[in-house]
Amino acid sequence: GDGICEGENTGACNIRAAVMEANATAAIESIALGNAVFSLSNSDSSSPDSAYGDLDIESDLTITGNGPEQTFIDAAGIDRVFDISPGATLTLSGLSVVGGLTNDEGGPDGAGIRIQNGSQLVLQQVRIYNNDAEGLGGGIANLSQASDSLLIENSVISNNTAMTGAGIYSLGAGSISNSTISTNHAAEGVGGIYQAGSDLLLNHVTVAGNTGHNTGGMVSGAGGQITLQNSLLADNDELDCRSDGGSLQSDGGNVISNGQSCNITLAANDLLDLDPEIGELNIQGGTTATHALRRTSPARDQGLASHCTAADQRGFMRPTDGDGDGIAACDSGAYEAEEVPLDIIFSSGFE
Repeated sequence: GDGICEGENTGACNIRAAVMEANATAAIESIALGNAVFSLSNSDSSSPDSAYGDLDIESDLTITGNGPEQTFIDAAGIDRVFDISPGATLTLSGLSVVGGLTNDEGGPDGAGIRIQNGSQLVLQQVRIYNNDAEGLGGGIANLSQASDSLLIENSVISNNTAMTGAGIYSLGAGSISNSTISTNHAAEGVGGIYQAGSDLLLNHVTVAGNTGHNTGGMVSGAGGQITLQNSLLADNDELDCRSDGGSLQSDGGNVISNGQSCNITLAANDLLDLDPEIGELNIQGGTTATHALRRTSPARDQGLASHCTAADQRGFMRPTDGDGDGIAACDSGAYEAEEVPLDIIFSSGFE
């Protein structure tokens, strides 16, 4: 708490030393990181000491990088990456969270980030990937019962593994906007999102290519509600969505490729049980990976104007005329397709 960031062994400032100094010094509220991989060391996941294992966030802190493809915080398999203590808020922007691994020693849940009860996580343009939890929440385990405990924008959560809720396991209220939950795998439960105990709002979210034991996409557990707006559920194995003591609600503009198990009441512009025609998860402009919509995708221009955001996950303007009918409308999901060129619309030669 002397205002000087010094590593334990070399004396040089590193990510652990910076976080420890922020915890000890009320005046430090933010950390700016450059283009680098910031790897964790001092591997003792069972120790509560912040000098070992994961990065313990004990007070409000904002960590900003230069972009998810430039700035990486890598646990290198020694523990989870971040553990947010009760009462603290962690805001991450422009970086990647990778390499978290949890087991019984340090608590099995939340390999990427664990949100303890009474704490909050805010993500903006963040990639959370390749984290492996022995328990719940490979990417994120939200164990907080506070309101707005999880706020995610313009981010991608992919290739995480866990017993269930491999992408996100959440017990607290929150919202996800213009983000992608993709290719996460659960050994026993749901691959993409598990929500129980409170409400989770998804606006312009793509949940695609996740796998699990019985449901790939999302499950609403006891006391939980997942509300979908202008979102896209596609190609999850085996099911896109399911209620298990909770509820799923549509506010319209959603496209669900396998909706028979969702037990959801349809609203305006909802489409069920069709090929969503999406591409692979790739960087396609912007700073985080998305699933592009093919030219004939039914998700083009399917969103409702009342839930339309000004830009998509990549920061590209919404709405565009993606289906060539002469009317601009928002697409369902995190990706806004390009406007169909006039030479395609008038390919017959008429003007």
